[in-house]
Amino acid sequence: SDVCSSDLEGIAQDYGEAAKWFRKAAEQGDASAEFNLGICYDKGTGVTQNYAEAAKWFRKAAEQGTAEAQFNLGSDYFLGQGVSQDYSEAAKWYRKAAEQGFARAQFNLGTLYSSGKGLIQNYVEALKWYRKAADQGDADAQYSLGCLYAIGQGVPQNDLKAYIWLNLGIANGSKGSVEYRDLCASHLSHEEIAEGQSQAAAFVAHKGIAHSNADDISPLLTSPSYTGTGFFITDDGYLISNYHV
Repeated sequence: SDVCSSDLEGIAQDYGEAAKWFRKAAEQGDASAEFNLGICYDKGTGVTQNYAEAAKWFRKAAEQGTAEAQFNLGSDYFLGQGVSQDYSEAAKWYRKAAEQGFARAQFNLGTLYSSGKGLIQNYVEALKWYRKAADQGDADAQYSLGCLYAIGQGVPQNDLKAYIWLNLGIANGSKGSVEYRDLCASHLSHEEIAEGQSQAAAFVAHKGIAHSNADDISPLLTSPSYTGTGFFITDDGYLISNYHV
């Protein structure tokens, strides 16, 4: 978690003092302190903002297996923030976090497979990682999974499954196109739309949707409640999260 800007609220507003103690522990190899010191440098909280220092401490924590640090370091490499831009290194660190079950890393790894950035383009692998993140309730992964079903990439084309996942993603706060979701719905019968809504609602009931509820699963949804998830749109139109945890 982002200790420097949240966990210390109400405890102490002296972030410089907090950063000092994070540094003392980090210099002794404490992975949590290394990660939190990286957050301090990343956000300029208690220290002068320095992306290179942030990446340095994220790396130390990442090498000790901290999934959040692995994700942040992957994002640094993707964006070229504090390090030289390197999509292969981004994929490497996203994979490490993704294999620990970190949903945003799973989504980003899926996007790298889909776009062919840093990895050989592979829609089957993209679908696999999108599905893992989608099952954890990640809205962008749900929407991206729906897109793969809609165009039949990595999986046989299926308008019903596309509609279900696009619907879930939008209801959960994805900034994806409502019109695209409705276009998929236009290929379905009323009975199929009802079935899609039923399956989406069942998913919500079983997995849960953050910032939303089953009543949001509707082909008439036009103004979803966005979650404010940080994201970055690549030059070739792919959505990837750039939010540091």
